[in-house]
Amino acid sequence: MGFTLLEPLGVLVILALIAGLAAPRVMKLLGDVKTKTARINLEQFSTVPNMGRYPDAD
Repeated sequence: MGFTLLEPLGVLVILALIAGLAAPRVMKLLGDVKTKTARINLEQFSTVPNMGRYPDAD
């Protein structure tokens, strides 16, 4: 016996519901990671001496 059309459709609906519940959490976590990375980069850039300036001609 084969599958009816409703069985794979039901599986797709369940997967869509799971993805709909999980996607906002994943996106929030990714956003938090990007924010933390940017903050760390800014802290590291502030400690670099003479950043953005040409070296002296000494």
